Amino acid sequence: MTTPGSTLSQVKEILAREWNVSVSAIPDDAELNVYEKWDSLGHISMLLALADEFNIDVTPENVQALLTLPKIVSFLDERKNPKA
Repeated sequence: MTTPGSTLSQVKEILAREWNVSVSAIPDDAELNVYEKWDSLGHISMLLALADEFNIDVTPENVQALLTLPKIVSFLDERKNPKA
């Protein structure tokens, strides 16, 4: 379940806007080439939108590593709350 204001909720809102779908149409465990809107072009557009929203760098490593919604959320949460 998506909690309003959570990283997952924020990411799903961005994806819905980028992919022109409703937030509820995006499963919490969506992944590249499994969810119909998340193809290679959708992946790049999503990462660029996330980079703008969360002020992150889109590196080749990010492109290759962030292939599921849970991995993206974890990645963003780590940047919001870095370990000391």
